[in-house]
Amino acid sequence: MVEQEGKTDFSTLTPERRENHNLLRGVFLVEGAKRAALYDTNTGSVYSINREAVEAIKEEDNDQEFRSKLISLNLVHAQEVLEMESTALETEIPKPVLQFAWLEITDKCNERCLHCYGNFSPGGRETFSKSLSHDEWKNIIHSLAINGCSQIQFIGGEPFKYRGAAKELTVLDLVEFARECGIEFIEIFTNGTLVSEEAVKRIKELGIQIAISLYSSDPNIHDFVTQTPGSYKKTIRSIGLLKEADIPVRAAVIVMKQNQNTIEETLQMVQRLGLNLRMPDVVRPTGRAQRIDIMPNVQTLLRYGLISKPNFLTDPISFHRNHFYHTCLAGKIAITTEGKVIPCIFSRNQTMGDLKEQELEEILQSEKLDENWKSTKDKVLVCRDCEYRYACFDCRPLAEGSGCGSYTEAPFPRCTYNPYNGQWGMGIWKINNHGEIVYEDLSKICE
Repeated sequence: MVEQEGKTDFSTLTPERRENHNLLRGVFLVEGAKRAALYDTNTGSVYSINREAVEAIKEEDNDQEFRSKLISLNLVHAQEVLEMESTALETEIPKPVLQFAWLEITDKCNERCLHCYGNFSPGGRETFSKSLSHDEWKNIIHSLAINGCSQIQFIGGEPFKYRGAAKELTVLDLVEFARECGIEFIEIFTNGTLVSEEAVKRIKELGIQIAISLYSSDPNIHDFVTQTPGSYKKTIRSIGLLKEADIPVRAAVIVMKQNQNTIEETLQMVQRLGLNLRMPDVVRPTGRAQRIDIMPNVQTLLRYGLISKPNFLTDPISFHRNHFYHTCLAGKIAITTEGKVIPCIFSRNQTMGDLKEQELEEILQSEKLDENWKSTKDKVLVCRDCEYRYACFDCRPLAEGSGCGSYTEAPFPRCTYNPYNGQWGMGIWKINNHGEIVYEDLSKICE
């Protein structure tokens, strides 16, 4: 009746039930449509249980074998507790404050990548909006700092294409100002083709980090993705200069149909180069990546992009926090070239405010941003019926970009779990053209 689902963080908290089933402090029962989960925030484990086990726990069943199993896992008291403990949420959850901001300082890029989320190109985007000036960016950075933001990432376009009114002003001048304002963590996300030796010296002096897009260990494939001959050679050269200066460099590997057959070799190359690496990220259907011929095949999706089995972690803070705030969006904003404030750099259609017309403080205190940060799994179709909803990662722009419905309610399109029958790995959730929620067979999702 009890199965450990790996380490996880999902649950439907029903605090009053803890008294009835004598669970230890820090252990919570979360019910889904078909099954349930016991979240042990003391050890980080999440256990899947069937409906029979749920009823036995609720009714304090005298099944000694079952109770012994729970005792051995340190989920219930070894002896009956006469004085029941408090069942309220015991971890104080502070209201999230601004912690991280993406600064899209330019819409110009010297590459024209197949999957670009912002449709960036050498000539910039076709837009009539006026880009922010250097002084306006400095004012924004100052406002971010005084509002508690401690981490920023400069992106584009290509950040090293940025120039202020005085052409000698670059992204590194904005970085230096951010340092003066007290911003603790600063990263520049670049394609790595324009990083000069002079820039490397200044990057080192400023003590910042660099993230570089790397699409393949095969130069031809990398250049095909960037649509820029010679880009691979320039990127590898820049990586060498940065590593020689002992600057922290993170490789961003995006998985798509065009490079799916070289991902393992690329990851091995990243390791040889001594770069930091998060998990490869399957391309998100935003901007030019909305093309169907960009998406990798099912086998690649299963390996790098889909949740095909339970492997979750839980802890007291995240377990309780996920009841009230979004797992990713809370505490973050992105600022576009034109000064629009959006929830995430991929959420191009969700405007929270306009810094050309409003102060940052006004936007941060707005009901619209508050609702966005509070968009939990309890509001997401299908997810709200899942016993794992408080531990599972969520990406609202990915759900919206996959054509799965509204920004707030669209089901998460990278999970293969079916909470209505308790099975994994058979399909993913979508909303069809008739507005109906469907569990689409995995073999059909890339057709």
